[in-house]
Amino acid sequence: LLEEVSVVCLVDANPPTKQFRWSFNNTAVQSRDIENYVTDKGGGRSVASYVTRTERDYGTLLCWGKNLLGQQSVPCVFHIVPAGRPDAPSNCTVTNHSLTWIQVTCSRGYDGGLPQQLVAVARDTNGRLVSNVTSRG
Repeated sequence: LLEEVSVVCLVDANPPTKQFRWSFNNTAVQSRDIENYVTDKGGGRSVASYVTRTERDYGTLLCWGKNLLGQQSVPCVFHIVPAGRPDAPSNCTVTNHSLTWIQVTCSRGYDGGLPQQLVAVARDTNGRLVSNVTSRG
């Protein structure tokens, strides 16, 4: 919960898309319009942005483009699902070292659907912190 969701609906049409219509479906709510969360960016592009506050904020977003000839018959479909728990890195190995530095290489685990930060902490033989390094990715 409390994840920021930003979905881009991009429709390539001739003549160009003039309007968009969005709808949200989940298992608890039949269907609801979400126009309060939408901004049209022009150029056939519309963005729906909101923050998930309850389980009911996960579901399916539907987007239709509309131009002078009418509305698109089959919507663009976006499934909004909660991010999962990430897996820990594995197979961590010292790949290089000297008296003053060490290089550790690990295989990344599943990221849970969100950007990860990996932290390596080095301590001396007395347990005192020597180094604390963060890798973003």
